[in-house]
Amino acid sequence: QQVNGTSSFPIYHGAGHFRITAGGRTINIIATHLWPKKSESPKPSTYPTADEYRAYEMDYLVKQTVNNSSYSSEKDWILLGDFNSASPLDCAIYSLPVTDNLFLAQTVVLEKTDLQDIIATWYPAPQFVQSTYGTDRRDYIYISPALVQNVVRASTFTDSFTPGTSANLSNFKIPSDHRPFIIDFNL
Repeated sequence: QQVNGTSSFPIYHGAGHFRITAGGRTINIIATHLWPKKSESPKPSTYPTADEYRAYEMDYLVKQTVNNSSYSSEKDWILLGDFNSASPLDCAIYSLPVTDNLFLAQTVVLEKTDLQDIIATWYPAPQFVQSTYGTDRRDYIYISPALVQNVVRASTFTDSFTPGTSANLSNFKIPSDHRPFIIDFNL
């Protein structure tokens, strides 16, 4: 959405809310890609750091979906995407205090919703599953408690289509610099 040539939608790269029916249940899926730059904020006068802007994006997103009173009867939610941030559940992996700004966007989800980080649930610290071809986890799948009990597998994978081949560009891989996640449900 553009107003006077600038984005009026707070989620810079975008988000989508989708509803599917599976096993007789309506499942709400929210896919997003939060602000990608490490240090530069798109609105520095209001959100001085990129981490603060990502927290603003996440707060907006959960207010419009999971925490919106018009969806109060909805119990099945999946929030996923490239959050370009880290989870405070992984603070020991990064050797950072839980209060570090890197965790701000994830803290919004953990403190303002009942959604659970399914990868951290299946691989609790000190286990760690990175989602990039480096050493980071920047991609997340948060699932509502009503759906968590139906998860039968949660993992990343690499196959012949997703090898993370170098593209001779700074830190970029083909087809992506992120590994795909797969979550299987028994509904």
